[in-house]
Amino acid sequence: MRTRPFTVSAFLAISSLLALPAAGGAQSSVAQSQLVRTAAPVSEPLQATEAFRSSRYHLADPYLRFYFRFIAPNLGLVEQELTDLLWERMAEQFRAFVGGTAFEELCRGWTLAQARAGTLPFLPEIVGSHWARDVQVDVVAVNWRERAILLGECKWSVDHVGRSVVCELLEEKTPKTLAVLTDRGDGWTVRHMLFARAGVTCQDCHMPPTGDTYFALPEVGRLEHLPERIPSHLQRGASDVELLQNTVSMTVSAEQVANRLRVTVAITNTEAGHHVPTDFPGRHMILEVMATDGQGSGQSWEGQALPLQNGPVVPEWGGEYAGQPGEAYAKVLKDVVTAESPVVSYWKQTLIESDNRIPAFGSDVTVYDFLIPEEGGQINVEARLLFR
Repeated sequence: MRTRPFTVSAFLAISSLLALPAAGGAQSSVAQSQLVRTAAPVSEPLQATEAFRSSRYHLADPYLRFYFRFIAPNLGLVEQELTDLLWERMAEQFRAFVGGTAFEELCRGWTLAQARAGTLPFLPEIVGSHWARDVQVDVVAVNWRERAILLGECKWSVDHVGRSVVCELLEEKTPKTLAVLTDRGDGWTVRHMLFARAGVTCQDCHMPPTGDTYFALPEVGRLEHLPERIPSHLQRGASDVELLQNTVSMTVSAEQVANRLRVTVAITNTEAGHHVPTDFPGRHMILEVMATDGQGSGQSWEGQALPLQNGPVVPEWGGEYAGQPGEAYAKVLKDVVTAESPVVSYWKQTLIESDNRIPAFGSDVTVYDFLIPEEGGQINVEARLLFR
């Protein structure tokens, strides 16, 4: 990639083609030619003196990009009409070329179109991308006044997007990008998107193939099919323990702050393409967090519970877990006629009283302060996420 004005100018021979004023040199020629456009990281409020160092220069015309990537280096093959060899060489890099140029631009264009249509979670002031020495984010939309940012990853691959791509976006790229924002991202609302050539459909998770090669039984005239084209109709969902356990990830960390133990719990929706929990409104998740003095046998939830000094507790409708340190995730409905809440009779006239479910690729972070015993000693911390 040519990122400096003089390298782009030399590559295109602009200085010899255009009669432009000498002032500004190659940079002025490049800008006025409109053959090259300048881009800067949209997530970084650059000063005018810093723009040149952070800017990148790209060929603006798709035809020119294609020409200089594939045709110019192989003019000999074109002139000799060795088209088969030319295509063979092009095929080696064509997928990466499309993924790194056209597909990313289409994704940014789609995001901008959704912004204009008002279908994004917030109205961005600018849409582009972000890069630094240690991170590259393909799609970024920012609203500086509302402190909201959207981060998107683009994958032009025939393979389905794996868990590693999602985790990299959430756990590595997001913190590095937030670090350049105002107040290093503190108080910002972060949204995520994933753009993929081979995306993940509802059927991939809930109707995966079982290896069968036929729909009808052999005795009634079966026809052989590829096993990957015969999905299961068992409808994996709330009763599938493995599916539920792989839907979200949870991290727990603890540190001592004066005479308190501060516990931070982060839950991330890494696998579901929808909010969790889902299904009918009666479904909910309860996060239970506990710190004990370690006087028990070392097994889970044994020992004397340390008193919670600060942090959320499970609401009253949490049943046996109500009032305990933790959180409850649910869409809570309120009956319009009786004003009763929560209710699960969604077929009646109801209003959404609250909804703190975790969206796709979203995270929820809660912090708890427990009082440390004066005598000190070992402290056990445990967090459990229950689906009901």
